[in-house]
Amino acid sequence: MARVTEIALDFAIPQRPEITARLIGHHEFTDKGVPLFKLDLGTINYGYVQAKPDPIKSSAPKDAVKGPNQMGSVPWLKLNAVEGDYTDVYRVNTAGGMAPKTCQGIQGSFTVEYSAQYFFYATK
Repeated sequence: MARVTEIALDFAIPQRPEITARLIGHHEFTDKGVPLFKLDLGTINYGYVQAKPDPIKSSAPKDAVKGPNQMGSVPWLKLNAVEGDYTDVYRVNTAGGMAPKTCQGIQGSFTVEYSAQYFFYATK
């Protein structure tokens, strides 16, 4: 199951209706920089959660996929809910996602691709 994040980096996100129908949510950030997961797709609402990263992170394993920019995989982490329908969110099995230390020499905007598995926990 962990290899799915590695495989996902090799493919563009499909834009076909049958793929969009299987989407379960969106991840973005609030205007205060807090991670926000919206698991509401109109037809099915699984809720939402705003969560801040726990101060203790776990580096991705040394053999984790470095990603297209070859800079490494973002850490695995636990996010603690500050608002919403879940108590905890875990990001594991990361592949890629490390950004350059500085933007020196980079013109315009850029993206850093990554893939990860997210697990959502609730006690309700």
